[in-house]
Amino acid sequence: MKRSSFALVFAIASLVPALAAAQAAPDAPAPATAPAAAPAPASEPAAGTANDGQETASPPANANEPKRTVSVTFSPFHLVLPIFEVTAEVKVHPKFSVAVIGGGGTVKSGDLRIQVYEVGGQLRGYPLGNFDSGMTVALEALYLGAKASSNGVSAKGAGLSIGPAIGYKHAFDFGLTLDGQLGISYLAARASATDGTTSASGSESRIGPILNLNAGWSF
Repeated sequence: MKRSSFALVFAIASLVPALAAAQAAPDAPAPATAPAAAPAPASEPAAGTANDGQETASPPANANEPKRTVSVTFSPFHLVLPIFEVTAEVKVHPKFSVAVIGGGGTVKSGDLRIQVYEVGGQLRGYPLGNFDSGMTVALEALYLGAKASSNGVSAKGAGLSIGPAIGYKHAFDFGLTLDGQLGISYLAARASATDGTTSASGSESRIGPILNLNAGWSF
């Protein structure tokens, strides 16, 4: 659950009452040929070759390659607001991915109903593990918007939140995926309200936490 979403909601709510490889293995050197005069000694079977001359199966070249390329998760804790937030993450490299975040809903603050939406993304790296399971480091950016009206007064606000996060993701063999992150973000937001004749506005910037606890599926 992102603190930035709450900060924008509170800014709106306070105004109305007042008015974001595998590299190819190097070719093996050509084996040295024995002198023509010397008889070729009996040699042991080459690695990967059975005694009858047939080649045995060798392990796949990319045994550590992630099995999945896409993860789709959502935040159960946002549903308390209620806001539905979903994250779609796509692998671009075994150690790197790009995620798109989107969400929206209606938040109640007293008698006020505030419509909130957010859109943004993350650049992710996996310094330990890979896309299927491992430690994540990320840079997150989110654009947030909100609007509300009550008793002839209308209000709207927008903000931008950006910051780093660290966490862990694990996709089970059958697909279930758990993804958690903790970080810090900088939020800059502005909100305004008007009753048609009088208007008021305010801006706010703050440092807050990033807390993402998601569940979903990987494909």
